[in-house]
Amino acid sequence: EQVVALGIVAILLVVLAAMMVQSRKAGHQSQLGYEAQNLAENRLEQLANLGFNQYSPGPQSAASGRLQDGTPYVLAAEVYSPGLQGLTAQEARRIRVVVSWRDASGNHQRQSESCFARVQK
Repeated sequence: EQVVALGIVAILLVVLAAMMVQSRKAGHQSQLGYEAQNLAENRLEQLANLGFNQYSPGPQSAASGRLQDGTPYVLAAEVYSPGLQGLTAQEARRIRVVVSWRDASGNHQRQSESCFARVQK
């Protein structure tokens, strides 16, 4: 009976350890995603605050850096015509910012996007 009980306890401990490892990995991926999303949103705000005429349609300057855990990332931004009916590229623009990184679990990216219109005075 004791051997069977010890076997059951050992199996439960192995399962618990595996769950803890998986939980830690998921938490780490979540943290990286949160950090990357913040980077994308901050860059989007920076571009939006420049003013409508300060950027033209097309790719904007890319940036790179490292996330808090040292994982390298690339941040790319693009300004393009929003394709909204009745609005031209001179009247409205869409900005998309993408943060991409690669780690042991594969390729990842987070994106932030918004549409801006020229305000007539």
